[in-house]
Amino acid sequence: MLELISVHVPKCAGSSFLAALQGAYGVEGVQLDYGDHLADPASPINIDPDGFFERARSSGYPELAGRYAVHGHFHIDKYRAVTERCRRVTILRDPVDRTVSNYYFWQHLNRTGHTLQDYVLDRRLSLVEFARLPIMRYFYERVMFRGVERELFDYVGSVETLDRDLLALSELLGRPLGMVHANAGPEPESAAAQDGEIRAELTELLRDDIAFYRRWCDL
Repeated sequence: MLELISVHVPKCAGSSFLAALQGAYGVEGVQLDYGDHLADPASPINIDPDGFFERARSSGYPELAGRYAVHGHFHIDKYRAVTERCRRVTILRDPVDRTVSNYYFWQHLNRTGHTLQDYVLDRRLSLVEFARLPIMRYFYERVMFRGVERELFDYVGSVETLDRDLLALSELLGRPLGMVHANAGPEPESAAAQDGEIRAELTELLRDDIAFYRRWCDL
């Protein structure tokens, strides 16, 4: 029954894509998976990745029973043992814009015990200091898609071309995916994102993830 495995990269229009999926499959047809905390150094997936994936694959995925799609912040290897022929997709974003958005999003979140977020807030790291943290500097290459080949995914879209990507995904899945702008609103990070000097520093820091992004999105 499962048709789609969707990796939601933080700050990459995942909420809008989720709304589109729920419109196509129904709210009950989409399983949410947001509990792995890939960017938290103290999470089980980072402390014991082999054990984490072994437990996930041996579980039989009972939470997916009766679902058409699973969507959330998880590493794609978590669902390697899914036997159904389902599509694997993700949406990426320019790493500089994604990092800026992530930084300011964390500034306005209440503390949840997330080790890295607490570290950033406790030390009042600047945007550039945030971007040079290894987890953020190599967020695509070493966190979200560590050890993953592009060919594993049936479709990789981009925030910058989301309208077009939703049309392509509608054809791929055989289901209409309407564009829904979730979490839309003013972005206080816009000024920092457009500051030439800061952006140049971020571009240099994130050059490996920028190359990854361009390669995976065929830019």
